[in-house]
Amino acid sequence: DSQLAECRGPPEVEGAPLFSLTEESFKACHLTLTLDDYLFIAFVGFVVSIASVATNFLLGITANCCHRWSKASEEEEI
Repeated sequence: DSQLAECRGPPEVEGAPLFSLTEESFKACHLTLTLDDYLFIAFVGFVVSIASVATNFLLGITANCCHRWSKASEEEEI
């Protein structure tokens, strides 16, 4: 039930019902990203892009091989 929801942090308002808190109480909850967070996000983005390029490369090679194999099969049937 949303009426019974209680705050878990920061410690100053822990246990207080959420509906009793003011907007000022929520300002302490805003998180900021650190340099480590930005580096992690950049690293994950880089890894995902490299994985995407590698996957597309392998799919392209597979499609090319299948296309050549089907052409070779057609020529043998003729």
